[in-house]
Amino acid sequence: MIQNNLSKILGKRQLKITKVNQDTGISRTTITSLYYNRAKGINFDTLSTLCEYLDITPNELLNFTEERENKAIGKRIKAIRLSLGLTGKEFGHLIDNASSGVVANWENGVNKPNVERLRRIAEIGLMTVDELIGEV
Repeated sequence: MIQNNLSKILGKRQLKITKVNQDTGISRTTITSLYYNRAKGINFDTLSTLCEYLDITPNELLNFTEERENKAIGKRIKAIRLSLGLTGKEFGHLIDNASSGVVANWENGVNKPNVERLRRIAEIGLMTVDELIGEV
């Protein structure tokens, strides 16, 4: 599965979607879709424009992740949440105020939590991060 890091990059640089739209001419809809990892693909011209604007390589914007790995981690996250009897919203609140939608994405293997959140989930699940991500 190919994921993009646009939300992380814009967040670190404190750039708003509107600003990127105004500066690049890329439609707000396209940027929003990429930002929230909802895009099914990306036009090469759009990729090139974003990379030039952000002064990054495509490798920095896009990354390949093993879908099976994400799904396995997601199953373990869901098992932890269910063992605690929590809703996605309640669980997310414990994990750096993640929304229930973000928790659902983790559980469904759409993406996986960042390192800090993985540590928190492992802590709540009384396991190591290595156990959570299946590297034991």
